[in-house]
Amino acid sequence: INLLGGFELLVDGRAIAGVAWPRRKAKQLLKLLALQPGHALHRDEAIEALWPGADARSGANNLNQTLHVLRRELPGAALVAIQDGRLLLTSGIETDVDAFRAEAAAALRGGDVEPCERALALYAGDLLPEDQYDDWTAPIRDELAAMRRALVLLAAQLHADAGDAWRAEHHLRGLIVRDPLDEEACFELMELFQATGEPRRALTYFRALEKQLRDELDVAASPQTIALAKSIRAAVALADRASATPIDVRHVASADGTSIAYTVHPGGDGVPLLYMPQLPWGHLQLEWDSPKWRDFILRLARRRPVIRYNLRGTGLSERDVVDVSLDRLVEDMHAVVDALAVPAFDVFAADIVSQVTVMYAMRHPERVRRLVFYGGVANGVGYANMADGTGLRALMVQDYDLYAEMWARAAAGFDDELGRILIEWGKNTPFPMVDAYWSVVTSSDVTPMLSSITAPALFVNRRHVLDTEWHPLALDMATHMPNATVVMLDGDGMFHLAADTEPLAAAIDEFLCAPDAGA
Repeated sequence: INLLGGFELLVDGRAIAGVAWPRRKAKQLLKLLALQPGHALHRDEAIEALWPGADARSGANNLNQTLHVLRRELPGAALVAIQDGRLLLTSGIETDVDAFRAEAAAALRGGDVEPCERALALYAGDLLPEDQYDDWTAPIRDELAAMRRALVLLAAQLHADAGDAWRAEHHLRGLIVRDPLDEEACFELMELFQATGEPRRALTYFRALEKQLRDELDVAASPQTIALAKSIRAAVALADRASATPIDVRHVASADGTSIAYTVHPGGDGVPLLYMPQLPWGHLQLEWDSPKWRDFILRLARRRPVIRYNLRGTGLSERDVVDVSLDRLVEDMHAVVDALAVPAFDVFAADIVSQVTVMYAMRHPERVRRLVFYGGVANGVGYANMADGTGLRALMVQDYDLYAEMWARAAAGFDDELGRILIEWGKNTPFPMVDAYWSVVTSSDVTPMLSSITAPALFVNRRHVLDTEWHPLALDMATHMPNATVVMLDGDGMFHLAADTEPLAAAIDEFLCAPDAGA
């Protein structure tokens, strides 16, 4: 009998289907007995649990009818016996709850990570979610959930002690998703981020906890958590006063001789990730100097090397260029990966630069292993129609500086610091180059190419952005690709670094590191 995540009755490992259960109490009686020590309960206790307040005669009558239903609906499976006034499940019946309890108790005593993971794998979900409002399930549900939580905290600690910060983080974030008010899990996660050199992520979770505690309970965080946040803030302020380390910028000549600037961020031993530039802007050093940008790049680099480059005419690439056609941009992308002798790589692309990514993947399918699109747009003509409808195209021509500021504020959502960075970033590319790129991409539609791309593709979008007029095309690409997966994240702001970036990074990691991806 399985009870975690929902009721299921199996015989020899095969689920019993077709049971009518005309009386809900028949199924509840099985559940009730399955949860008792020794799978036995006095009949009076069973009557009180299932028919509270019933007199002796009606309670006994209800129980007898329920037992009759069980015998009739499950012929040949005598599940419940009566002995000395007690109801008990017959011998040979096992439950997933008993298995979880035994494994969890042993794991918590032993203090080794593998038993913890084995026990957690047995927890298929909370106890009997379909009966969550029945009083007789609540104490056991709470007990099992508390045991699972203790296992998760122990597993996270053991993974962290072994140097596996990624798995430790995965466990702790799971607890916070399950209960945003779990201050202990948040504290442990903040300490983990502090130890792994990611203090800003620690403060992101602290701010979320503070808001939840204030909004839901009207209380403050504990003095211990506040003191940790204060020390992390001091470390962040000290780091921000020091200038970011200059990156190792290299150059490679594209097919037409144009010099393309790129850099490599060493990381884990996974397949390299080509982090596509944001079209039509970009600057390798300015991006790296932004704490939020730098943290996101380093977060991705935990599992793999990350390669970034600047578009021709922007950032640190050759600025005095004329030809910015899609063909030239594909050649530039090819030149960068060829310079690094990367046989196969993954790609992360945001917004309209998806066009370049699609063209490259079509022409060089043997090089592209997996694709990740954030707000991907293949139909530049439709993209232009949206911009024309909002008046932004006209503003771009009339007052480019004002346009850059408005775009940056909208893209950053409620993140004022990111908005200021994006304004500087956008204004770094002069209007003539932006205008040239705009003309190229908004007259192109690579949608017909999508069906020929067989590489697995992940499409990530934010729900609140899709509710606006900005991105009605954001999910269109996925409908045309044969191996597409769509993930929706919470948050505001069109830019991929708006809101909390951890869910985005985690979604990318999960997709790129999936077992069938060979990483």
